[in-house]
Amino acid sequence: MATVNDGLSDFRKMPQREEGVTGFMKGSVLGTISLFKSAFEGTFGVAEAFTGGVSKLALVLNQDGDYLGLREEKIITEKPRNVVEGVGFGC
Repeated sequence: MATVNDGLSDFRKMPQREEGVTGFMKGSVLGTISLFKSAFEGTFGVAEAFTGGVSKLALVLNQDGDYLGLREEKIITEKPRNVVEGVGFGC
């Protein structure tokens, strides 16, 4: 996963890699895309980690060992194939 720091680095360096005005413009666009992508991934990565932690805390406080074991096994064996399944798994 890319970090915001990686995006900032790309935003600064990509325009300098290419020659000429067209290359500079292309590098600027690619750097900007990388910056926004990294910021988006970083933001939602933090949100995912936070909600996952809250969910695990709720399970531990509930003290349902059987369900906790089944849930951990399901997380390991089943991975979402697309965004819709990922949202469904989160519910």
